[in-house]
Amino acid sequence: MTGGARIAALAMGGLLLLLGAGMMLAWPHAPGVPPMLLGAVIIGSVLFEGRYRRGDDVPLGAGWTPTPEVFKDDETGRWLRVWQHRRSGARRYLPCEEGPLEG
Repeated sequence: MTGGARIAALAMGGLLLLLGAGMMLAWPHAPGVPPMLLGAVIIGSVLFEGRYRRGDDVPLGAGWTPTPEVFKDDETGRWLRVWQHRRSGARRYLPCEEGPLEG
């Protein structure tokens, strides 16, 4: 997640928390809990995103082969090569030094 998207998500989560709290204070029987829960989930997911992300930086084991697919990641500007596991068909995107071959 980019820095701007992270800030926007944290702001949205905070606003939902404040909205729910304000609803509960202004109207005792108002349903303020759902916006507060949604805000807490958004904030928690942003804060724990780095800890529970996919392990693309983990070294590949046996059964992984590189494919001819190479592309430039728009977010990082790095070239990535697609690797595929022969049996499971799982795909991983790992940084590589070269761009696509011009033919």
